[in-house]
Amino acid sequence: MKPKGIIFKYINEDKEGVEYNELTKIILEVNPTSKRNSKQWNWYKTQITLKKGKYHSEFSQEIIDSILASKSSKIKLVKNNVIN
Repeated sequence: MKPKGIIFKYINEDKEGVEYNELTKIILEVNPTSKRNSKQWNWYKTQITLKKGKYHSEFSQEIIDSILASKSSKIKLVKNNVIN
């Protein structure tokens, strides 16, 4: 599975939040030669959250709002209007 698939699956899983370091660890377990870095995550984050972003339509507004509310590399997912 490519990093994009791993990222999308990870974001959509029912969990408390998405953490950059945990996501990177999972990607490296699947693809140990990946040159994963925060710029890649920032690119995906932007493409998911911008209305004209390449992947904006693939995520619920709830997840997009949660990503936008994040001020660090940790993304808190909102479930039933409660931030975990």
